[in-house]
Amino acid sequence: MLPIMRLTKCLQHTMTRANIGIFLSLVTSFLSCRYEITTRGLSRYCNYSLRQIFRFLLQEQNWLLIRVSLFQRFFYQKEQLYLLAVDEVIEGKSGHHSFGLAKF
Repeated sequence: MLPIMRLTKCLQHTMTRANIGIFLSLVTSFLSCRYEITTRGLSRYCNYSLRQIFRFLLQEQNWLLIRVSLFQRFFYQKEQLYLLAVDEVIEGKSGHHSFGLAKF
């Protein structure tokens, strides 16, 4: 696994230092959670409170630029061909059954 601190160099032009610190703490706590991953569970494993995590998540971040910079830093090779597929659907679930999930 890549050292998580190496992420800071490629994220410096997209996030502030404070946000990078919160992001790295969230990533390490995300990797150390055993069961369900919730914001409350993440706050138990990281150095930040639940309120600080919510403040970070409510901020406007350019997640596309963050993903592209991480891809360029760790995976991109000039002589390779890449296929890009994006599905950014985030929809809440109201009960125990997801209606219409079998269609896809």
